[in-house]
Amino acid sequence: MVLDNWIGRVIGTAIAFYLGRRFGRKIINKLVKKETLEKYDKIFEKGKFILFLMYFLPLFPDDELSYLAGFSSMKPKHFIPIMLLGHIGGSLALSYIGSGLSYKDPLFIILSIATLLGGVLLFWLWRKSKSKVPLNNKTN
Repeated sequence: MVLDNWIGRVIGTAIAFYLGRRFGRKIINKLVKKETLEKYDKIFEKGKFILFLMYFLPLFPDDELSYLAGFSSMKPKHFIPIMLLGHIGGSLALSYIGSGLSYKDPLFIILSIATLLGGVLLFWLWRKSKSKVPLNNKTN
């Protein structure tokens, strides 16, 4: 069951990425200023590990992330391995959740703690990357 879940997630993610790549960038180029788009691309280039964690941890909006990655300048040769490896954790966690939870199960406790720590790490990395990439180029 885990392999089926992983394969379905990988196929859906790849389709969303390539739809974003094929159609989204053209639309975004017309709607967003070039400077804003360049900042967005820098964030995605520097945030590859954060993207991996978002795929690895369950319950993140994978489809939206995939479309956004497709809109960005991230190359498929970087996105595909991130997505393939990242979905392993998410698929395992979702399969475990789907098989029935028991709060007394030590694996549930370990996975809960790992997910919590992963979420905290993700938030910390996001804040750190946000402080390094200026979102506003205004000079005073």
